[in-house]
Amino acid sequence: MVKINPKKISRALYDVTREQGIFDKIFSDVLRVKKDLSRTPELLKFLSDAKINIKVKQDALKKVYRDEIANEVYNCLLILIKNNALEYFDEVIDELIKIRSSEEGIIEVTAISAMPVSEKTKNNICETVSEKTGKKPVIKIVIDESIIGGLILKINDLTIDGSINGRIERLKTKIKTLS
Repeated sequence: MVKINPKKISRALYDVTREQGIFDKIFSDVLRVKKDLSRTPELLKFLSDAKINIKVKQDALKKVYRDEIANEVYNCLLILIKNNALEYFDEVIDELIKIRSSEEGIIEVTAISAMPVSEKTKNNICETVSEKTGKKPVIKIVIDESIIGGLILKINDLTIDGSINGRIERLKTKIKTLS
Protein backbone atom coordinates (compact mmCIF):
# COMPACT_ATOMS: atom_id res chain seq x y z
CA MET A 1 0.00 0.00 0.00
CA VAL A 2 1.27 3.47 -0.93
CA LYS A 3 1.72 6.10 1.79
CA ILE A 4 -0.65 8.94 0.96
CA ASN A 5 0.67 12.50 0.81
CA PRO A 6 -2.27 14.96 0.72
CA LYS A 7 0.02 17.76 -0.50
CA LYS A 8 1.15 15.75 -3.54
CA ILE A 9 -2.42 14.70 -4.36
CA SER A 10 -3.59 18.31 -4.08
CA ARG A 11 -0.75 19.61 -6.24
CA ALA A 12 -1.41 17.00 -8.93
CA LEU A 13 -5.15 17.69 -8.89
CA TYR A 14 -4.55 21.44 -9.06
CA ASP A 15 -2.00 21.26 -11.88
CA VAL A 16 -4.08 18.92 -14.05
CA THR A 17 -7.29 20.88 -13.62
CA ARG A 18 -5.65 24.30 -14.14
CA GLU A 19 -4.10 23.06 -17.38
CA GLN A 20 -7.54 21.93 -18.53
CA GLY A 21 -9.19 25.15 -17.29
CA ILE A 22 -11.61 23.25 -15.05
CA PHE A 23 -10.30 24.01 -11.56
CA ASP A 24 -13.42 25.89 -10.44
CA LYS A 25 -15.64 22.94 -11.44
CA ILE A 26 -13.31 20.49 -9.70
CA PHE A 27 -13.19 22.59 -6.56
CA SER A 28 -16.97 22.82 -6.52
CA ASP A 29 -17.21 19.02 -6.84
CA VAL A 30 -14.67 18.50 -4.05
CA LEU A 31 -16.66 20.77 -1.74
CA ARG A 32 -19.85 18.93 -2.67
CA VAL A 33 -18.32 15.57 -1.74
CA LYS A 34 -17.04 17.01 1.54
CA LYS A 35 -20.53 18.28 2.34
CA ASP A 36 -22.11 14.94 1.38
CA LEU A 37 -19.69 12.98 3.55
CA SER A 38 -20.32 15.24 6.53
CA ARG A 39 -24.10 14.89 6.06
CA THR A 40 -23.99 11.10 5.67
CA PRO A 41 -21.53 9.70 8.19
CA GLU A 42 -22.64 6.17 7.33
CA LEU A 43 -21.30 6.65 3.77
CA LEU A 44 -18.02 7.96 5.13
CA LYS A 45 -17.80 5.03 7.56
CA PHE A 46 -18.59 2.55 4.76
CA LEU A 47 -16.00 4.02 2.36
CA SER A 48 -13.39 4.16 5.14
CA ASP A 49 -13.93 0.63 6.42
CA ALA A 50 -10.77 -1.39 5.62
CA LYS A 51 -12.72 -4.65 6.05
CA ILE A 52 -15.00 -3.92 3.09
CA ASN A 53 -13.78 -5.11 -0.31
CA ILE A 54 -12.45 -2.31 -2.50
CA LYS A 55 -14.61 -3.43 -5.44
CA VAL A 56 -17.75 -3.09 -3.31
CA LYS A 57 -16.68 0.42 -2.25
CA GLN A 58 -15.85 1.33 -5.84
CA ASP A 59 -19.30 0.18 -7.00
CA ALA A 60 -20.96 2.21 -4.25
CA LEU A 61 -18.91 5.25 -5.19
CA LYS A 62 -19.97 4.85 -8.82
CA LYS A 63 -23.63 4.67 -7.85
CA VAL A 64 -23.38 7.78 -5.69
CA TYR A 65 -21.11 10.00 -7.78
CA ARG A 66 -20.07 8.66 -11.19
CA ASP A 67 -22.26 10.96 -13.29
CA GLU A 68 -22.35 13.70 -10.67
CA ILE A 69 -18.72 14.70 -10.22
CA ALA A 70 -15.73 15.17 -12.52
CA ASN A 71 -13.51 12.17 -13.25
CA GLU A 72 -10.58 13.87 -11.54
CA VAL A 73 -12.46 14.11 -8.24
CA TYR A 74 -13.80 10.58 -8.61
CA ASN A 75 -10.27 9.27 -9.22
CA CYS A 76 -8.91 11.23 -6.27
CA LEU A 77 -11.55 9.62 -4.04
CA LEU A 78 -10.68 6.19 -5.42
CA ILE A 79 -6.99 6.68 -4.65
CA LEU A 80 -7.80 7.67 -1.08
CA ILE A 81 -10.28 4.81 -0.62
CA LYS A 82 -7.95 2.17 -2.12
CA ASN A 83 -5.24 3.26 0.28
CA ASN A 84 -7.58 3.42 3.30
CA ALA A 85 -6.79 7.12 3.53
CA LEU A 86 -10.15 8.85 3.11
CA GLU A 87 -9.46 10.65 6.39
CA TYR A 88 -6.98 12.79 4.40
CA PHE A 89 -9.72 14.21 2.16
CA ASP A 90 -10.11 17.37 4.26
CA GLU A 91 -6.34 17.90 4.14
CA VAL A 92 -6.46 17.58 0.34
CA ILE A 93 -9.14 20.29 0.26
CA ASP A 94 -7.22 22.56 2.64
CA GLU A 95 -4.09 22.15 0.56
CA LEU A 96 -6.01 22.88 -2.67
CA ILE A 97 -7.16 26.16 -1.12
CA LYS A 98 -3.57 27.05 -0.14
CA ILE A 99 -2.21 26.20 -3.58
CA ARG A 100 -4.90 28.18 -5.35
CA SER A 101 -4.38 31.16 -3.08
CA SER A 102 -0.64 31.09 -3.60
CA GLU A 103 -0.79 30.54 -7.37
CA GLU A 104 -3.46 33.16 -7.97
CA GLY A 105 -2.10 35.76 -5.56
CA ILE A 106 -5.06 35.49 -3.20
CA ILE A 107 -4.75 36.14 0.51
CA GLU A 108 -7.46 35.13 2.95
CA VAL A 109 -8.42 37.68 5.57
CA THR A 110 -10.73 37.03 8.49
CA ALA A 111 -12.28 40.17 9.93
CA ILE A 112 -13.84 39.66 13.35
CA SER A 113 -16.32 42.32 14.38
CA ALA A 114 -18.93 42.79 17.09
CA MET A 115 -21.51 43.68 14.43
CA PRO A 116 -21.98 43.40 10.66
CA VAL A 117 -19.34 45.25 8.64
CA SER A 118 -20.33 47.86 6.04
CA GLU A 119 -19.30 47.55 2.39
CA LYS A 120 -17.17 50.67 2.83
CA THR A 121 -15.24 49.03 5.68
CA LYS A 122 -14.82 45.81 3.65
CA ASN A 123 -13.49 47.85 0.72
CA ASN A 124 -11.09 49.73 3.00
CA ILE A 125 -9.77 46.45 4.40
CA CYS A 126 -9.36 45.07 0.87
CA GLU A 127 -7.51 48.14 -0.35
CA THR A 128 -5.18 48.28 2.66
CA VAL A 129 -4.36 44.57 2.61
CA SER A 130 -3.85 44.65 -1.16
CA GLU A 131 -1.49 47.65 -0.88
CA LYS A 132 0.52 46.05 1.94
CA THR A 133 0.73 42.52 0.52
CA GLY A 134 0.41 42.96 -3.22
CA LYS A 135 -2.21 40.20 -3.19
CA LYS A 136 -5.92 40.04 -3.82
CA PRO A 137 -7.70 39.69 -0.44
CA VAL A 138 -10.72 37.49 0.07
CA ILE A 139 -12.50 38.63 3.20
CA LYS A 140 -14.49 36.44 5.56
CA ILE A 141 -16.51 38.30 8.19
CA VAL A 142 -17.04 36.68 11.59
CA ILE A 143 -19.38 38.25 14.14
CA ASP A 144 -18.20 37.99 17.76
CA GLU A 145 -20.02 40.29 20.16
CA SER A 146 -17.46 39.61 22.91
CA ILE A 147 -14.95 41.96 21.27
CA ILE A 148 -17.36 44.83 22.09
CA GLY A 149 -16.36 46.94 19.08
CA GLY A 150 -13.59 47.56 16.58
CA LEU A 151 -12.03 44.83 14.43
CA ILE A 152 -9.63 41.94 14.69
CA LEU A 153 -7.96 41.06 11.40
CA LYS A 154 -6.35 37.68 10.84
CA ILE A 155 -4.10 37.44 7.80
CA ASN A 156 -2.22 34.14 7.58
CA ASP A 157 -0.31 33.95 10.89
CA LEU A 158 -0.65 37.67 11.64
CA THR A 159 -3.36 38.95 13.99
CA ILE A 160 -4.06 42.66 14.25
CA ASP A 161 -6.26 43.32 17.26
CA GLY A 162 -8.01 46.67 16.95
CA SER A 163 -10.94 45.59 19.08
CA ILE A 164 -12.12 47.51 22.14
CA ASN A 165 -11.77 44.34 24.19
CA GLY A 166 -8.16 43.99 22.98
CA ARG A 167 -7.42 47.60 23.86
CA ILE A 168 -8.86 47.11 27.35
CA GLU A 169 -6.68 44.01 27.86
CA ARG A 170 -3.57 45.88 26.70
CA LEU A 171 -4.41 48.77 29.05
CA LYS A 172 -4.83 46.31 31.96
CA THR A 173 -1.40 44.85 31.19
CA LYS A 174 0.19 48.30 31.16
CA ILE A 175 -1.43 49.21 34.47
CA LYS A 176 -0.18 45.95 36.05
CA THR A 177 3.39 46.61 34.87
CA LEU A 178 3.28 50.13 36.33
CA SER A 179 2.25 48.84 39.77
